[in-house]
Amino acid sequence: MGRVLKRVPIDFDWELGVIWPGYLIAFCVDGQGGNDCESCRKFASLKGIKLNLYECPDYSFLKEPPEGDGYQLWENTTEGTPQSPVFASIEELSEWCENNATV
Repeated sequence: MGRVLKRVPIDFDWELGVIWPGYLIAFCVDGQGGNDCESCRKFASLKGIKLNLYECPDYSFLKEPPEGDGYQLWENTTEGTPQSPVFASIEELSEWCENNATV
């Protein structure tokens, strides 16, 4: 599993292990507002994106999560998912990784 450090807002609230919808450009391609769009709506709320007629965001121009002052470990072997909580310092993230992340 590949990992990468991302700078995200301290209060970034995306579930660990859940793919960030910005990496799934075709995620809501049908535009029908079905059950699969719940992640899209949460993503839109976090990014401040308005919903379309079918209550799905147009996020085709977005890719990465919002940038901020926090530090978070992400998996990048597949689409990309957060693997750690957000920390205020790189040292705090490193301490968490010592006991919770694999190499």
